[in-house]
Amino acid sequence: MGIIKDIKTSVGIYKRLREAGKEGKKLEVKTSVVIPLIKMGPGLLDTVEGCVIANASWSLFDLIDPIFSSLPYEDRHRLAFSPVNGEYADRALLWKALIKPVLPHGQYHKAMRLILNKYVRLKRREIDRKEDGTV
Repeated sequence: MGIIKDIKTSVGIYKRLREAGKEGKKLEVKTSVVIPLIKMGPGLLDTVEGCVIANASWSLFDLIDPIFSSLPYEDRHRLAFSPVNGEYADRALLWKALIKPVLPHGQYHKAMRLILNKYVRLKRREIDRKEDGTV
């Protein structure tokens, strides 16, 4: 059935090309392909927190990923950027609120320890850059 449709389409195109050529019109044949667009939005690996958790434990990452994916697009997009001065505490509280009700006690503490340690390293780097004058 698909080949018959292709043949009919080809014949129709050929007829239109011949008619246009007889009328003296300039002809140009272009090939185009329709590519579907899928808007994914930021994922957990687009965040500092997601990367540090994935680096430590994929099983822990797999537990947190559906929680992150359930957030509205705007919140996921906002979290895709590294925290800056003044945002660390708010982000830590946000992650606490997201994962504490869902994760078992030990895994919750492990995840928060990883996140907070990363925040400490980021803050130290921020302070060092200010002291060096590289900011």
